[in-house]
Amino acid sequence: MTTGNSDNRHLWILGAMTLAGAALRFFLIDKESLWMDEAYSVWFSQRPLGELWSQVPAYETHPPFYYTILKGWTFLFGQGEGALRALSAMAGVCAIPLIYALGATVAEGSNARQAGLASAGLYTLAPVQLLYAQEARPYGLLMLSASMAMAGAFWLLANPRRAAIPWLGFRGDGQPDRGAVLGWMGLILGVAASMWLHNLSTLLALALALTLAPALAHRTGYSGTFIRNAGMAAVAILLIWAPFIPWFLAQSSNVNTSFWMSRIDAGMIAQGMEHIFLDNISSWPARALVVVTFLLGLYTLARNEGPAPLLALAGIATVPLALVIAASYMVKPMFLPRTLLWVSIPFYVVSGAAFAADFGRAYKGALALLLLGALLAGDLEYYETHRKEPWRQLTAHIAKEAGNDDRVILLPNGLELPFNYYMSRFRPGLMATPLPRAFPAVGMERPYPSGNAAQPALTEEDRPLLDGVSCHFSDVWVILRLPHLFDPDKVALDKLNRECDVAESQRSNVLFFYRFTGKGEGSQG
Repeated sequence: MTTGNSDNRHLWILGAMTLAGAALRFFLIDKESLWMDEAYSVWFSQRPLGELWSQVPAYETHPPFYYTILKGWTFLFGQGEGALRALSAMAGVCAIPLIYALGATVAEGSNARQAGLASAGLYTLAPVQLLYAQEARPYGLLMLSASMAMAGAFWLLANPRRAAIPWLGFRGDGQPDRGAVLGWMGLILGVAASMWLHNLSTLLALALALTLAPALAHRTGYSGTFIRNAGMAAVAILLIWAPFIPWFLAQSSNVNTSFWMSRIDAGMIAQGMEHIFLDNISSWPARALVVVTFLLGLYTLARNEGPAPLLALAGIATVPLALVIAASYMVKPMFLPRTLLWVSIPFYVVSGAAFAADFGRAYKGALALLLLGALLAGDLEYYETHRKEPWRQLTAHIAKEAGNDDRVILLPNGLELPFNYYMSRFRPGLMATPLPRAFPAVGMERPYPSGNAAQPALTEEDRPLLDGVSCHFSDVWVILRLPHLFDPDKVALDKLNRECDVAESQRSNVLFFYRFTGKGEGSQG
């Protein structure tokens, strides 16, 4: 029997782990500039609610739910880089106790709490989780909602008799069964919120339906009350998500017809898997340690709990990955690791189950210390090496050096969102010209290569837009992002290279920066 002291000890450890997770996620959270996608988040969160929920989904590729939450968040905390990212950081912190509960539920047995703490610890320290906890994008909240869904689902799997209490646990012996109600509500709300946060989260619902629902039905002896509960849960999820279904179909069509990824190959898939599961864990001994821990967890779960929870976890992780990879080869390349980050949750849980194995406390302590060192080294590498697009530095430089008559050209047009965000701090009067027209440029007879139907590419027809651009009397500053997509014919650069000299140039990953000056007046920078 577990003692009260033991209960308190586990709670104290979980509390300390949660505080450590908060410290890691908020550390240097505002160090880097907002990058392009984060600037989208700011702009969309500034739209009136009516526009956000009626017009924006027609050209944006994400549901409006995250932007709505961010709108309220920034009303309370402001729109600085740290405040914008703090929503994701808080979501990452709140997921820690849920992953503890999930890990302890899956492992069961006398060492369940050790497995839960280990699962939560691995999630807390994983460098890739720090990365997305410091992004003003929906992925941090998506990890929270997916954790809630899985915690609820696996609680039901571990308690099949209570999962079959009528009306989702509300009709227990004269009163609601709190555990059953929480299990069903966690599953329903977690899945529905995930689907409202990202379109690919429909695969979470599918994976749970294909892998966990049959196991639950079997464990309940195909109870009629459980079947009705499962049906009610499915209907509830569908009803919550139903208002977005027309937009979901439209956005899926936009991505299918025009998306920035042009190809997929085995190397890209391998890099994506590495990003999801082992990002910033760069040394081979550290990677080997993580893999060995995972394999030990697999063995322990199979030995102690049987195939049901292990197969369910495997299905949640592999079914979405397999479907997206298959669609990327057969329909349209769309395998972006960040969109499937939640498939890593089973990885942390299985790895945490290694600490439910029946081997000595000293061995477990040594393994925990080695993992702690490996993951903290990865965290340090993340803080030292991770860089976003340098919009703060670029705009500060232009604000300082540009003359009053200088022109600033931005391509694609969405670049005006990060440009204006920072230029409003440094030099509010300096305006830029987004091409081919201001964001959102909806309905133009142009390609929309990113899937975002507000950001068209430049074509030969747009050459007249540059007729008034000259370096004879003032400099021309140009910022391009993914020019091979948005200016494939080099309309902008061909004209400027013919008529001007390049005084400065810089590249940061997909971002290109130039300052053009009159012929014979400047030099390459």
